[in-house]
Amino acid sequence: MAGSSVTGLPAGLSLQGNVVSGTPTAAGTIHATVTAACGATASVDIAINSCPLPTLSLTANSGTVGLPFVSTLALSAGATISVDQLPAGLSLAGTVISGTPTQASTATITATSPCGAVATATIMIAACDTPVIVADTLMGTVGLPFLSTLAISPNATISVSGLPAGLTLEGNVISGTPTISGTATITATASCGATASVAITIQPCPVPTLVSTTLNGTVGLPFITVITATPGATVCIQGLPAGLTATGNTITGTPLGTAIVHIIATSPCGAVATLDIPIH
Repeated sequence: MAGSSVTGLPAGLSLQGNVVSGTPTAAGTIHATVTAACGATASVDIAINSCPLPTLSLTANSGTVGLPFVSTLALSAGATISVDQLPAGLSLAGTVISGTPTQASTATITATSPCGAVATATIMIAACDTPVIVADTLMGTVGLPFLSTLAISPNATISVSGLPAGLTLEGNVISGTPTISGTATITATASCGATASVAITIQPCPVPTLVSTTLNGTVGLPFITVITATPGATVCIQGLPAGLTATGNTITGTPLGTAIVHIIATSPCGAVATLDIPIH
């Protein structure tokens, strides 16, 4: 009586009568043998191949928060796509991932072949780096010339708020002579939207100090006084009566009449202080 046998049957397949069926879960070779009643045999080999991995490639696999992103996926015929943890701001339409990401993270793209094999690729979205901004001068004074050159990261833009009157921003240089005090905020904005700022402070023009060693005099009596002012200030003496002379910051002589000697000290930035010395 004729009969048949099967060896090497991969997992997932079974033999029922003369039918081999099922969904194989492993590769292998089925060896089927048929034996005639007279003892003659015939055999056939059936190969179960491994499930081939799908191909998967991306035109772009990295981006930056705040910058437009687009990546086109190429994959094997018949394969399907799924995406895990796509950053906010990006979306998948067909085989294109696009948008402007609003958060940094890594997305995993999976291609699955019809037989179940998978291939993966990743897209990394990096955080938007904070730009660098440096000012070579951070402080100035009302009434004095001011100049500050700004150094910023490539491709960043500059904006300024609160710039005191008398100062202007041209390119990356702030210059002029401030007429009021205040604090300006200079902001550098990266192309991806991150910002960094630096402050420039303009101080009021300080009033100079003004001191006299003698604060009054008498007609007909010898008189001497030395005027001391803040370094850098200029001193002007007005209203000297006959008999008194000023040499530098020293007043000497014998006054011949009454008067009010008016002394003015002016700082380099323009602030003034005054002092009166009466001659009785």
